[in-house]
Amino acid sequence: MPALPTAALIALLLGSSADAAELAYSDALSLALERNPSLLGAQQDLRSADGALLAARGVFDPTATASVNRNSSLEQALSFGFPTTTENRNASWNMGINKFWSTGTTSALNWSNNANRTLFTAEDVDRLNQVRQLGFLNEDEIFNSRLTASVTQSLLQGFRMATNLSGVRTATSARSQAEAEALRVRQQVLADTAKAYWALYTQGRMVSLAEASLQVAREEQRVVEAKVEQGSLAPLERSRVAAAVVQAESALIDAESQLRNANNALQVLIGGAPGEVLTTTSAPVAVTDLPLNPEDAVGAALQNNPGLQVLRMRMEAAEQDLLDAKHRLLPQLDATASYGLAGFEVGTEEAPSSGLKTAAGMFDAEQRSWSLGANLSVPLGNRADRGAADQRGAALQRLRLDEQALARTTEQQVRAQVDTLRSGKARLALAEANLRLAEETLDAERSRQESGRTVQKDVLEAIKNVDNAKISLQQAIADHLVAIIELERLKGSL
Repeated sequence: MPALPTAALIALLLGSSADAAELAYSDALSLALERNPSLLGAQQDLRSADGALLAARGVFDPTATASVNRNSSLEQALSFGFPTTTENRNASWNMGINKFWSTGTTSALNWSNNANRTLFTAEDVDRLNQVRQLGFLNEDEIFNSRLTASVTQSLLQGFRMATNLSGVRTATSARSQAEAEALRVRQQVLADTAKAYWALYTQGRMVSLAEASLQVAREEQRVVEAKVEQGSLAPLERSRVAAAVVQAESALIDAESQLRNANNALQVLIGGAPGEVLTTTSAPVAVTDLPLNPEDAVGAALQNNPGLQVLRMRMEAAEQDLLDAKHRLLPQLDATASYGLAGFEVGTEEAPSSGLKTAAGMFDAEQRSWSLGANLSVPLGNRADRGAADQRGAALQRLRLDEQALARTTEQQVRAQVDTLRSGKARLALAEANLRLAEETLDAERSRQESGRTVQKDVLEAIKNVDNAKISLQQAIADHLVAIIELERLKGSL
């Protein structure tokens, strides 16, 4: 019987007729990084944070506006002592650009043009013409152009650049936190995949051991049955050995069940389908020469642990949020200023105009306007802003407490993991010694069998003990590797 289960045997034990897929340790880690659902989700969270940061910066993008309008209206009224019909024709367009700056400044530039004409008609044409001749009716087309620049500057609340950039800062912090969280998930996935891989490796060997134990029990049953038939053993021994066979069969069923569970757990971590059979092709290699200075390990973990990094980023953001909340306690005082240029032109039937001269004449600055002003707004009581500041202060203090608690927990876990690695070295040495003892015992039993001084059952038991010692050694190596991986995860260095 081979010492290790083949891919076909594993496929049979897992209840699949398909060939088992061979998987090396490095390939398992690579597949987990490519297909693990949790890690893929964290990467999408990072992508979403990038979009939120882009949107936050968009607040400071300039906005362009433009509009065109043309309308006409007919109205009947009593004008100059007789009924008239008035037709108003108007065409206008305007365009502008405005921008909010991080300094709390709002600037705008607007250019508008308007063309207006009023036409009069009446049933009494003679009287209407008389009025026209007297100059009381203006039916010329009038063109107006205006260019206006305005600035509004916050002087109290809203003047602080850091507060105006709070949206960008929050989005940047969220992006950094998402990046740190993706790193934390990545390291957790690598650690979980490593544990699952070596669990599947070890459990496959446990199945082999259970198979060997069952064969030993059945061989012992055969020997006991023969001796009972010969009368050299009491019939009670037949019941005892039968119970031992049932126990070995039950242990094999349990081992097969745990093998299926380990297989499915690894499949989920690497993004595969539970039920598809995997067989491990890598063997654990003992690593015993690691430097295990607990103070260095604790220092690295407190500095690089992703969970602590996320909390510290949140603390920094909370500190800025508190400063913003205190800034918003100030009254709102805005200074406003504007300056405008205007153009005017009249187009007649004898001398029509397209309005271009109006726009050009606007820059002669013969018609200009300006304004200066200030707006003050003071909330009485200001309970909303004061409550928001208290809330931000409490949130910051809570994050500080969480960071302290996580730092202590991380230090405790690192020190415990260092102790585990130290004791793991001793367990490795013990497992190697037990394997040497089992192999020497097997050699001795085989020598005694050849000389007729022992029975097959003792040789089979010795073979079982060697297999068991090999499994224990592999388990100790795998446990040691997992402990190393867990320590590196806590240190944030996977």
